[in-house]
Amino acid sequence: MPLRKQRKASAEAIITLWLHWLLTLLFAAAFALVDVMFFKPLTLPGNAGWPEAMLLLTGVACTVTAQARRLPLQNVLLAAFIIIVIGGAVHALGAMTGIPFGPFTFGASIGSKIFQTLPWPVPLIWVMAVLNSRGVARLILRPWRKVSGYGFWLTGMTATLTLLFDFALEPFASRVKHYWLWTPTKFPVTWENVPV
Repeated sequence: MPLRKQRKASAEAIITLWLHWLLTLLFAAAFALVDVMFFKPLTLPGNAGWPEAMLLLTGVACTVTAQARRLPLQNVLLAAFIIIVIGGAVHALGAMTGIPFGPFTFGASIGSKIFQTLPWPVPLIWVMAVLNSRGVARLILRPWRKVSGYGFWLTGMTATLTLLFDFALEPFASRVKHYWLWTPTKFPVTWENVPV
């Protein structure tokens, strides 16, 4: 590789690294603010939900920049776009019909809605859950990277970790923050009022 291209690649890597660390600091500050507000409500200027929105936006930005350090940025952005479209479409379908998750309604505390159906944070939550689950799955499966079928194992582990994240998120999102509310069904088995 010519020296000029090496310097350009090196400069881009340094910029990406600094951007990632800056976004990580912003994410940490937003996390600390939301954590403090969870235990001791503060009166802040502006809309009441902006700290949580900042936490989500900086979390997604940190996730994307962390992935872009190892993969081409256009691939990461395309993956994020695909996750946004599929996750948003499935949640919009679920809000309108109750299929595939079960009957639920979005609460007012989650934020404004896109097309009067889907709150804007929901697709971004999908991006954070799936891309971070993939990163953790890669770390878990690192010793078996050269094994045939690694991609299938990575996909399965990513899906499992995303499901575990959802199990942890559901009680907080539905009972504590009232982001969405589940309608009872005839099926007796639930997880914190969430249909199985």
